[in-house]
Amino acid sequence: MALLKQKTPVKVKSSDTVIRITNPTGKPKEVDGLVGDRQQGYGWSMAERGDYIYIGTWFNTIGAVVTIIQAGLKAKGLNLSQETIEAMMDTVSNNEIPHPTKGLGGQIYKMHKDKPGEFEKIFETDVSFRNVVLFGDDLYFTTYRGVNMNKVNHIYKVDLDDNVTSVYETTDGACTRANAILDGKLYFAGADSKFELDPGDEDKVKLAVLEKSNEDDTVWNYVADYHDFYEYSDDSAVKSPAGSPFWDMVSFKGSLYCTLPGHSGFIAYEGHPAKRGEKTKANQYGWVWTEIVGNNAVNYPGICETPKGNQVDYGAGIVSVVGAFGVFNDALYCYNIDNTITSEIMGITGMLSITQPDFKLSNFVGPVHDTIKHAQKMYKYNETTGRFDECVGFTKLVENTCVEYVWKSAVYNGEFYVGTMDSKVIYNYLTRLTNGSLLYMSLDDWKAQFAAIGRLFKSLANKQTLEMVKALKAASANAPAVPKNSLKEKFDWEGIKMLASVSNTVRKDPGGFHLLKTADGEHWEHVTDCGFGDQFNYGCLRFAPTDHGLYMTTANPFYGTQLYLLKNNKG
Repeated sequence: MALLKQKTPVKVKSSDTVIRITNPTGKPKEVDGLVGDRQQGYGWSMAERGDYIYIGTWFNTIGAVVTIIQAGLKAKGLNLSQETIEAMMDTVSNNEIPHPTKGLGGQIYKMHKDKPGEFEKIFETDVSFRNVVLFGDDLYFTTYRGVNMNKVNHIYKVDLDDNVTSVYETTDGACTRANAILDGKLYFAGADSKFELDPGDEDKVKLAVLEKSNEDDTVWNYVADYHDFYEYSDDSAVKSPAGSPFWDMVSFKGSLYCTLPGHSGFIAYEGHPAKRGEKTKANQYGWVWTEIVGNNAVNYPGICETPKGNQVDYGAGIVSVVGAFGVFNDALYCYNIDNTITSEIMGITGMLSITQPDFKLSNFVGPVHDTIKHAQKMYKYNETTGRFDECVGFTKLVENTCVEYVWKSAVYNGEFYVGTMDSKVIYNYLTRLTNGSLLYMSLDDWKAQFAAIGRLFKSLANKQTLEMVKALKAASANAPAVPKNSLKEKFDWEGIKMLASVSNTVRKDPGGFHLLKTADGEHWEHVTDCGFGDQFNYGCLRFAPTDHGLYMTTANPFYGTQLYLLKNNKG
């Protein structure tokens, strides 16, 4: 472990030793992205093979958000150009969000473990990479097309010579990210465009769990299709370009466990090859699938407290829409994810459309408020009752913070590590006028802020925007008289209270992801609660346990993903 002695460890709260591999002396707001590329914002895929670490990235993370905001404003009658939207984002974020370019998408890099920080690019594509699994000697990378629905999703095989070939493709679904290995076979779950829907089911998603042939990499056989998940195959969350038809899948005690996004809360199934006596329960592929979280299970959608799931208040369709699994000490764990990006987009879109007649503060702050008040949770599966029981020790460490995802987990040296996403840095864009953060801006930050405001005014002065303003004035001249209390209705008391609550939580949160660990599943502790000292590291994304230590990538769509190495000093 000489590698750990070569660099200064970052400050952590546990006994672990952590070093930064990429740009090791870098500070917040300095570009990383593995190779100095700010737009390589997510190290979304990572795996060890032999002496190398392989990482697949998500390129231009924020570009998709800008596109969604632009569409949302257009729907409200504000047809602003991309230049103007970017100028607005610069002003709101003080230039912390990179402008999207039309470059290529995700890239695959490899790094020799004994040559930290030296990366070789082996492949790039026009979409992004979402997951990877090592099966035999080959790596299988999945892609994510997101809002670029004209693109094709692939499963790419990377052989021992780093030759890359597409072994599967689909034009349905945002991505095919869920994968698992069970009894020597490789499985992926997603939406398969080649499947034929029944007449009358044209609104359904072609959900499929696929088993790769061990003889031919291009042959994938069904073990489940949309009929097995029929009730949820037209759910808006399953169809969403921001997510994935299936979110996660693991193998546990002879079965596959998979999750689907759900507007009322995530859904989960257990599946296995039919055993003796189960022939009547089996589907046409010889598998038995049982709903374990959902409308027809002992656990309600999203493992919520009521059958309605999260269909209450402003968090409807946002809270616990996604779930994922981890396995530790012969037990199955499940953790939830709130759709913080959607709540933030709703908030920013609303604030930018403040002049519109339908603006009401609570409608736009409400989703952020309900999301931030909903603590992320870890659950342990009780095989006797079939229920998922809350790990209270975990909840206590993340409640009353801006943690919104429990993103991924890994077992390393006898301990269970869990990475999260902390949304303080993006929530701050909504609350910076009320949470006091402006008081701590440096002189350089203020200069950048005024420059961004200048660019915004310049953009707003263009011919297209002036014509839009004239049209709005003409429309308002013919509109009914505005009630005297309209301003009071826009800034309703409920919305003001929610904004104050959100501002207070954002102010107290240090920013940056939380990394937690446990040795027994009950007693939890923080490794970090501040993204290793960088609030722009809002997510701890992927893990790769190795003989050198536990490698970790971050989600940092502002200045680029970073790579860290952890040693838990137990061997």
